[in-house]
Amino acid sequence: MFACSRATLDDASEIDRLAHEAGLHVDAAHSLGLPQALLFVARATRNGAFLGFLLAWHVADEFELLDLATEPTERRRGVASALLAELTHAGERERGVALMLEVRSGNLAARALYEKHGFRIVYERKNYYRDPVENAVCMRLDLGSSRREGTSP
Repeated sequence: MFACSRATLDDASEIDRLAHEAGLHVDAAHSLGLPQALLFVARATRNGAFLGFLLAWHVADEFELLDLATEPTERRRGVASALLAELTHAGERERGVALMLEVRSGNLAARALYEKHGFRIVYERKNYYRDPVENAVCMRLDLGSSRREGTSP
């Protein structure tokens, strides 16, 4: 079992380590100081072990998922789903309209995770990523149960 919570400065070094290992460019301590940043961590309830993190921005009425990473030994155990749920709840609490994200077109595991959580593809950005060059798939999740069901609020 694990629990998700807002990140603290104590979490910063573990977030930065995992981000670096995953090839992400995250400065957790800096992000914690930004008013638009939402930074969540997942930790094992049994021993407090660090399991993963999610970084997003809240701008106007939208939330943008910037980075999501899980310890390699903890993948496919629900950690990323729990972190996404935290972001969704935060977005709904703040009366956000949508969650947005970009993912490498070839990252099929991540795309499947996002689709499982209700994200849909809205467009593709050609040659967005470098080294290697790859398209970005832009995905959106409408917030609020009435919007997700396709009815007007």
